[in-house]
Parts: sequence; C-alpha cells; structure tokens
Amino acid sequence: MMELAEKLLDICKKNEIEEALRESEEWKILYHLSSVRENLLEWYQFEENATLLEIGAEAGAMTGLLAKQVQKVICLEIDQNLTDVNKQRNQQFQNVEFRVGKTDQVQENEKFDYITLIGTLERAFLYCEANNPYIALLKECTTHLNENGMIILALDNKTGMKYWSGAPEHTTGRPFSGICNNYKEKEGKSFTKNEIEYMLKQCGLEQIEFYYPVPDYRFVSTLYSEKFLPQTGELRSENSVYESRGYQFFDEGLAYDMVCRDEQYPYFAESFLIFVKK
Repeated sequence: MMELAEKLLDICKKNEIEEALRESEEWKILYHLSSVRENLLEWYQFEENATLLEIGAEAGAMTGLLAKQVQKVICLEIDQNLTDVNKQRNQQFQNVEFRVGKTDQVQENEKFDYITLIGTLERAFLYCEANNPYIALLKECTTHLNENGMIILALDNKTGMKYWSGAPEHTTGRPFSGICNNYKEKEGKSFTKNEIEYMLKQCGLEQIEFYYPVPDYRFVSTLYSEKFLPQTGELRSENSVYESRGYQFFDEGLAYDMVCRDEQYPYFAESFLIFVKK
C-alpha cells in the first residue's frame, strides 16, 4: 500500500492526475484518482450547513465532492499514507479536517448530520475492535448522528451476478467466497441485502432506502432505485469485472434478463447505495 500511496502522492503533487489516468493501466490508479467516483453522490442534495464524517476516506476520491456540498467534512482514514494523498489532493478546501486512526479519533460528544461509509463497512474490523466489528461500527455511527442525521453506505452485494459467474470477490480476491460465506478472520466481508437490513435494524436504524449503482458503486454510470428497477435488456452491456482477471461462466446479461423479468434484481445487484436514518 505504501508504494501505491507514494505513486499517488507524486501524481497529485505534480498535478498530473489526468495524465496518469490516460497513461496508466493500473486499476488502483483509476480507482483512487478517477473523477467518475463522484458519480455515486454527485446527484444527491446535501444540506448546505451540514457537518459530515467520512469514515474510510482513503485517498480522497469522494472528499472533494463532499467538501463542496457541506459546511464541514472530517475525514477519518486508518492509513496515514493515503491520508497524505488526500491532503495533497484536496488542499484547496479549508473546510476539511483530516484524522488518522480508528473511530476512537472521533470525540464522544461530536455529532454529525451525515456519516459516510463508502466501501468501509466490509473492512469494519480496521476501525472497530469487537467480536462483530460490522455491528460495532454501525452502532458507533448512530451515537455520532444528530437527531435527523443520516448514514450513507456503499458496498458490494455478496450475491451479485458477477460472483455467481466466477469473478473474484473484492474483499477476498477469491471466487465464490461470499456465496459460500467462506471468510477468514480479519478479512473483508460482503453482505446480502437481507443481511444489511437486519444489521441496520439491530442498531435502531429503521428508515432504510436502497439504490442500485450500475455497474457498481465505484464507477456509477446508472443508478436504479426500488421504485425504478432495471428492465429486461437494460443490463446487457454492463461489465463490473474490470480490476482483475476472473472467470465468466455464463452470459451475465442474459441471466440479468431472466432476473429482471422475474423481479429478483435486488438479490443479484452488484452493489448497494443505502441511505439510513434512525
């Protein structure tokens, strides 16, 4: 990770992000530096005078967008090297504060209007030490919400269509690890929609609104909702396996046709974007 962070930092210091995106074939360069990452929340209307806690800010792919939308952003990231990249990349924003470490870096009395967990819940064990770090992180977030505050989550669906077809899971790098619920200790973990809903309700989070980013939450080109799900034929050309080589045992587009026709899309969606309130 340090080698990657050093490369990212050098690119940002030289203000050569566009050049790097054109010339590099490394998917991690694309992941951390592409402005397409902002598509996930670019459309959302935040309260202008709001405060926001970004847990798992990484190299700041979302930080700039958030800083433009709200009054104050606190970025919490476990990795000092990625935080250095974020600082360099978003140095023009005076309303951003950077903290390195776990959730204990947030003071007990600090409250926020928004808390984002973009690709963070899967690696909750990095931020919370508990027997169930996923529930622990969600509960920690609820204690730091203002009365009408909102948690915004984005994460992969462990029963996404690409995983049935043989793609390696993002959290483990192994095929079928999520579908078989085969996770190792201190390893990232994905969840199904039902599992996420159950965890959220355990934490007293009852107002839950699901969206479905396509191809996934990292590089959104289309966003579906519970009120407007994809129809037969709309997912033929999407490809969410772009970061690593993997198998494709069947035509996922044709499989999605059947899934959409039978109104089962949410179970096989590749990713979730979730807005949650108490």
